[in-house]
Amino acid sequence: MTIPRLAARACSLGPQYHPVMGTLAPVPRICGRDAEIQALGEALGRVAAGGPAIVLVEGEAGIGKTCLLAQALEDARGRGMQVAAGQAEELERTRPFGLLAAAFGCIRSAPDPRRAAIARLLAAPAAGDQGPITVTSDPGLRFRAVDAFTDLVEELALAGPVVIGLDDLQWADPSSLLTLGVLGRRLDRLPVGVIGCLRPSPRTTELDRLAAALEAAGARHLTLRPLRGEAVTGLVAQAVAAEPGPRLLAEVSGAAGNPLFVTELLGALAQEGAITTAGGRAEVAETVLPPTLRLTILRRVSFLPETTLQALRSASILGSGFSPTDLATITGRSAVDLSVMLAEAIRARVLEDDGARLRFRHELIRDAIYEDLAGSVRRALHREAGQRLAQAGAPALQVAEHLARGATPGDPEAVTWLARAARQAAPRSPDVAADLLDRAAGLMAPGDLGRDRLLAERASSLMWAGRVADAETACRLLLDRDLDPSLESAVRVCLGHALLSAGRARDSLCELERACQSPLLTGAELAEAQALRAREGIPRHRGRSGPARPGRR
Repeated sequence: MTIPRLAARACSLGPQYHPVMGTLAPVPRICGRDAEIQALGEALGRVAAGGPAIVLVEGEAGIGKTCLLAQALEDARGRGMQVAAGQAEELERTRPFGLLAAAFGCIRSAPDPRRAAIARLLAAPAAGDQGPITVTSDPGLRFRAVDAFTDLVEELALAGPVVIGLDDLQWADPSSLLTLGVLGRRLDRLPVGVIGCLRPSPRTTELDRLAAALEAAGARHLTLRPLRGEAVTGLVAQAVAAEPGPRLLAEVSGAAGNPLFVTELLGALAQEGAITTAGGRAEVAETVLPPTLRLTILRRVSFLPETTLQALRSASILGSGFSPTDLATITGRSAVDLSVMLAEAIRARVLEDDGARLRFRHELIRDAIYEDLAGSVRRALHREAGQRLAQAGAPALQVAEHLARGATPGDPEAVTWLARAARQAAPRSPDVAADLLDRAAGLMAPGDLGRDRLLAERASSLMWAGRVADAETACRLLLDRDLDPSLESAVRVCLGHALLSAGRARDSLCELERACQSPLLTGAELAEAQALRAREGIPRHRGRSGPARPGRR
């Protein structure tokens, strides 16, 4: 009997084809992860008993992290625990507190007034685009947001055990990572569990800092290795609902024990009618599939109608998860037309509907479709997406991300949107602002005065992010060249602040004294410099007369 289309899922968690019933049936267990399942169960047991537990699950894409997290959260719900779950997205790394806001449902319309209050805090109007970001611009907003999230978790824990499950931490925004680090230190004896999944790469400084903080707080680190021997055989047997033959096992051996790769290879073989069963054994003819996961996935989705594939290519520009409204905006098609085009992709389980957005079943599926586009085509599609989203009134951060991905050196539109997004993000996530400003400056010519202004803003954002050494380096690089006098004083104030934070008071005061003597210093910058100097007992500079000018922001 030839097995029809196989709808397999990574790590064998989810519906599979049942050859007898002819329907999709749930797979009974995850293969080859007994030790990890036991460790997560023990962590939940500690939370149920009234104590904290932190587990970090690390492994390559497709190795089964998401499946383990899903099972652990289902176990937590079964024990009557409160569960908050979220998944970070590559194209949303610049959304301050985005991961935690999504995990806890912090939207303005939330029925819980605590969550609605956090949403209002995060949506507080940002300062305008005039003037640079300085170290005086709303220093408390970020920390109020961090405190609001940690207070929320503590209040929830007083009502009962809480488990927070967060996937793809390698894509998480810096503010969410900072908050998780603070939360890890404040858990103490509260019944709160944190389960975080991440890949070995990419690894940012913020993620490394979080991992170190959580491990210092007692986190257990689980590293998922490729499946071996009996585990692979069990996974194949569940997927095909029969004992796998030697040729079939040899065919999937090229998957190197990666559960997603195994199930996608099986799906491609079944889709092409290459798997047959006889006497309870599933076997494959001499079929050679593409040696890479990307090509295998592309072969799997090639059976979809061309209109569906076109919609999936456009959707891949928006990331692993996307709203139908945004897809309609960037394609110029109606939501009704897109629903028809994507219906087959949902039936084939290329896409899943999580209630608010559509999502590629696995990020690697999205990556395969996205990377199959020529580089020049991707850039053009990102640029067009950014322009259409801007016309539709989309958030600056979203517009800027697409325009930056589609930009070429000297692109003024991308620079403008990146700078605007940075200024909006700065009070809540100065790390994000620094990154956006760096990207904007990278598109500008070295001799452009506007570039130095952006780099000065970036230095200030680095200072606010607590990256004192980086802020000092950025300031000195600016001061080492022929800097415009209107910028020099503001940069010296930032440098003075960085030096003072590093415990180098004498050097700091020298820079602040030089800054205060400039007639080009704004009122806000002068006040800040004088306040810093006063902390060290230096009398206020009296070389400037008249009222101070209003500061920028």
